[in-house]
Parts: sequence; structure tokens; C-alpha cells
Amino acid sequence: MFEVINTKKILNTREAVPYLLDKHGLVVAEKTLSKGRWSGTGPRFIKIGTRRVGYRPEELDSWAM
Repeated sequence: MFEVINTKKILNTREAVPYLLDKHGLVVAEKTLSKGRWSGTGPRFIKIGTRRVGYRPEELDSWAM
């Protein structure tokens, strides 16, 4: 069973980087988020299709705290 997601609130990795900087003053690189997905230390993410990932703003906020 699949969950229906409101895609207007989903940020891709490129959008997540400036979001974290603007909202939390947290400087991270796209590569940092990528490594965090692999190691399990990054913010929770959503798999979109086979190659894309997205982040909910509230998950980025939680991770940045």
C-alpha cells in the first residue's frame, strides 16, 4: 500500500540546502545530505521513484534542532 504525499511540501536535495541555511543558519552541502542518507545520520527522506529523494520541511526542522 502506498501513502499519498502532498508534493508541494517536498523539497529535493538542492532545495533542502538553502532551506536549512535560511531557516536554521545551518550550512550543509548536498553531498552531506547524500552521505547522511547512506549512513542513516541525515534527516528522514522520502524515496520518489527509483532515483529521486525528497525531504519534508518538518523532517529537516527536526533534524536541524
